[in-house]
Amino acid sequence: MQTLHIDGTKVSPEVELNPKEGIFYFRGTSMSEDAVGFYMPIIDWLKAYAENPNPKTHVTFHLNYFNTASSKLLWDIMILLQEIYKGGHDVKIDWVFQDEDEDMEEAGEIYAERMDIPVNLIINED
Repeated sequence: MQTLHIDGTKVSPEVELNPKEGIFYFRGTSMSEDAVGFYMPIIDWLKAYAENPNPKTHVTFHLNYFNTASSKLLWDIMILLQEIYKGGHDVKIDWVFQDEDEDMEEAGEIYAERMDIPVNLIINED
């Protein structure tokens, strides 16, 4: 599989999915009006990755904002990661948020509560 890289914009996050290293990240803002159009190639890529995942996968979500449409698709991504985890692979999810960003902290807490996989909440003080 090839690495999937999508440059970030004002309305969509930078995404890097590196299957060889098992390192994935989502960084920036996710408020595209066409969230499905943005995230479906990522979800399709993850489905293919799930067929033969790296023994260890480390995913970092470092979003400063996401809209309601994006939240559903982020959940779909987390479900795919959870399936990889339940398949016996080591999957680590980090949810990074800025200090005092209560909305992003709460979003991370909600995802963590609903997942059957550990989600690390990390404060970024930069």
